[in-house]
Amino acid sequence: MALLNQKELFSFAAQAVDGELGHVKDILFDDVSWRARYLVTDPRKWLPSANVLLSPYSVSGWNFDKNLLFFNLDQEQVKDSPHISDDPPVSRQEEERLAHFYGWPSYWTSSYGTSQLNIGSRFSSAFNDVDFPPEIEEVLDSRFQGDPNLRSLKEIKGYNVMTTTGEQGKVSGFLLDTVSWELPYLIVDCGGWLSYDYAIIPNFLIASVNWENRVLKLTISKEMLEDAPRTPVENLVGTREEKLLQYYFQSFKYPIADITYEHRSLGAI
Repeated sequence: MALLNQKELFSFAAQAVDGELGHVKDILFDDVSWRARYLVTDPRKWLPSANVLLSPYSVSGWNFDKNLLFFNLDQEQVKDSPHISDDPPVSRQEEERLAHFYGWPSYWTSSYGTSQLNIGSRFSSAFNDVDFPPEIEEVLDSRFQGDPNLRSLKEIKGYNVMTTTGEQGKVSGFLLDTVSWELPYLIVDCGGWLSYDYAIIPNFLIASVNWENRVLKLTISKEMLEDAPRTPVENLVGTREEKLLQYYFQSFKYPIADITYEHRSLGAI
């Protein structure tokens, strides 16, 4: 099991059971659960007409040493599949066509969270008997209302990040959990108002996103980011580093699960 940053993910080649499916070029995630719903691949060597949307349900394995992502599909299936634009918004009717063709479950008919606060399976075990400040519970409750819309992981890079005290950084990317397909961590480029370049923020601290104005708002202050563990970018993700984040946010009643997964180095953002 691993965490991958999106830049590293986009270096992976998708493999069918009988050949190539192209490189992963984007991920479409839903803006309710912050979970990857489709991988966008570019199969131009053998299917030059369009990009292809593939569900994580069809992933059969990873080779992290060779940057390969395996699917339990063959090239003929993909070639015969409905051709859907990878530019959001993707209509629910188009998603239903894809799900029916491949036999994928309909994610939009399932519940999104694994805890009463809907904060995702990676963090949910840490929230037992935790009393959040009322303003945080209100944000979490409101954030998970309504129907999900698909968003592009590539497109959100560069959005302005606002804290509760108004200072801003930029969205540098997200980390992908390769087991649950959640995007549990936001990577913020803070260069300019923090003494270190990047901060890792659990996704449940995202208060809202204004997609039209390209602004992502956090529930935490500039001071909380300034005092967070200063981890070099190349060592940002790992068992020890993630636990340091856990202990830090627990002190502010923002606990993070005690993760003992194998981790990939974040590497260059």
